[in-house]
Amino acid sequence: MAVGFPAGIADGHHLTNRCNSVVIYLEIGDRTPEDEVNYPDVDLIAKHSVQGWIFTRKDGSLDES
Repeated sequence: MAVGFPAGIADGHHLTNRCNSVVIYLEIGDRTPEDEVNYPDVDLIAKHSVQGWIFTRKDGSLDES
């Protein structure tokens, strides 16, 4: 089975295992320079920089978790 989550969709996405068996999944993506990911359901923005990933809230405050 293959699933695609298109960029730019305002709703977040997730996978749910609804069976009693262990599930293994393979996630494939790219690491585009200056990539940015928005997780609106949990107020989180991830931005890639030369120092690595920086996680902030929508208001710009750093995510300390």
